[in-house]
Amino acid sequence: MTEPTHPQPVDDAHILDRGYRTYEGERGGSIAAAVTIAVAGMRAVLGLGRRARSKAIPVVCVVIAFLPAVIFVGLAALLPSEFLDVAEIADYSGYYGVIVLALVLFTAFVAPEALTGDRRSGMLTLYLTTPTSRLGYVLAKTAAVFIILSIVTIGPLLLNLIGYSLESLGPGGILDTVELLGRMLLAGLLVSAVYTSLSIGVSSLTDRRAWASTGIVVVMILSSVVPTILVETADMSEKLQLLNLLVAPLELVVRIYGDQPEFPELATSSLALACSAWIVAGMAVAIVRYHRIGGAR
Repeated sequence: MTEPTHPQPVDDAHILDRGYRTYEGERGGSIAAAVTIAVAGMRAVLGLGRRARSKAIPVVCVVIAFLPAVIFVGLAALLPSEFLDVAEIADYSGYYGVIVLALVLFTAFVAPEALTGDRRSGMLTLYLTTPTSRLGYVLAKTAAVFIILSIVTIGPLLLNLIGYSLESLGPGGILDTVELLGRMLLAGLLVSAVYTSLSIGVSSLTDRRAWASTGIVVVMILSSVVPTILVETADMSEKLQLLNLLVAPLELVVRIYGDQPEFPELATSSLALACSAWIVAGMAVAIVRYHRIGGAR
């Protein structure tokens, strides 16, 4: 029978009592916390710091949004002026119809990651231990999606304006350029606000990006198909198109640019109210939802 072994004493062992040490860095407050959350939201949406496949759809959206502008400007630079119709090639309001696929893809398959990722990983609880509130968190994430979507809706139009101006196809003077820039910003921010609120509102209902994407697509399809069917087959009022998420924002964009409307029976004020209602509804859903979930605050 073997004798039990005893651990050998360690001569150089020390007990270090560090105690509690407070944070000695700079404290930025609620605004700095919101900015940090917004930046993290933009990184999540763009797939930065993650695997390559996480960046695939954002890259596709950017390519779809900017490629037509590059082609249009290239045609303006290569073709003789006598072969160009300035009214046709510089159709700023019509550009949104060209990039609607990019808008839908971004809204449904990219933007939801701003919210769903934090709930899956548990980061939401950690964020709510910072000086920011639940409302501040939602607004910060909304700002992240809104900023990136605004790049998609405004960037290509700015590229068109610069390219056309270099080819003498732009506005006639400084005042006309400033006016066009104002219309461009207003239209781009409007479309971005509508689709941002839709994405944030639906994404707040789940912690799974796939379910959020499915919900957004379903809302878009129903809002588009149901009014169209009712108007065309049941001979109901064209005002039902105010509920159409693919018609109301883009039709209001046409009015902002002062172009010929596709739905002249819809009043501009009604379109503005419809878009405002979509924005308020989406944000209200997200704010109410996040008031009931998350950490201790």
